[in-house]
Amino acid sequence: MGGKSFGAITAEWNEAGVPTITDRTDAWAFPTLIGLMRKKFQTGVIEFKGEEFPGSHEPIISKELYTAFEARRNQNSKAPARNKYPEWPLSGLMVCGSCGGPVGMIQRNKDGATRLGCLHRRNKGTCKQKAIYRLQADHAFMLFVSQYMDQIVAALPDAETQSQLKEDVKEAEYALTAAKSKLQEFLETVTVLGLSLEESKEILEARREDVKTAEIKLSEAEGELALATPLEVDQQALEHKEDTSPSEWALYVRTKLVEKCTLNPDQSFSIIGKAGYTLTQEKMSYDGSAKVEKANTQGLSSEKTKQARAWLRANGYEEKVSVRGNIKFEYLKLWIKEGKPVA
Repeated sequence: MGGKSFGAITAEWNEAGVPTITDRTDAWAFPTLIGLMRKKFQTGVIEFKGEEFPGSHEPIISKELYTAFEARRNQNSKAPARNKYPEWPLSGLMVCGSCGGPVGMIQRNKDGATRLGCLHRRNKGTCKQKAIYRLQADHAFMLFVSQYMDQIVAALPDAETQSQLKEDVKEAEYALTAAKSKLQEFLETVTVLGLSLEESKEILEARREDVKTAEIKLSEAEGELALATPLEVDQQALEHKEDTSPSEWALYVRTKLVEKCTLNPDQSFSIIGKAGYTLTQEKMSYDGSAKVEKANTQGLSSEKTKQARAWLRANGYEEKVSVRGNIKFEYLKLWIKEGKPVA
């Protein structure tokens, strides 16, 4: 209410060494504090099924102050709901090379340029990793796709292997169902016979362990199948001149092409692909809107840019090239998929 953000408050707490709630982590993160402040427990009440009841604990925040806080929070809450199916191909794949924490989009400039940064630095203030512009990551990704996509796709399992993997998933599902049934049958037996906890403990733990093992095996089998099953992208979309939706392309990238991305301490950006393919984009400078225009062609030479524009226009993608001749990221990949080399 005094004007400080949750991020500023948690940074001060961490600097002062304020212990966390459970002492299981070494630093506060502002989403944790926000989660706590969304509950009215601190005002001396208990919330249960939408109703409030007086608690026996001493309140640490007055109801008047909390009411004012809620009003401020509602006034400031303008963020849209998060997209369950991200459209940016590298979403959820980025980690910080300095602290190992997650990397995400942290700021958008007035000219439209977005920056990627360590969320531990933003949320906790515990990392010193400097941010980079998303243009650098986009550029690295386009170069990665142009160099390695054909090799990675060619290495995917054949139809016979895919069929076997589907059978493995079915068997794992059957094994999990059987393990759950045995556990349920034993629980019913314990109830009927009136067995004590001591008498049934060993068998009960064994049955529960069987369920856990079956769940792990099913998860592994489903993961193998996901990597082997081709998604409906690439050739059909190109043959019919239909664009793959951004979310479908992003899913394809995460399951078939890219394993992980790293924001390195020197502000370079690395992409680690399936089967070990790696590409690193060195730190890029940024000089305002002119850089945004250049990045729309993903760093291609002027000659290659002309070729890309000409191909898109000749193949029915006229509307994908702006009046100024810029090419959007998701449509430049169409040109690359046709086998055109990237400078």
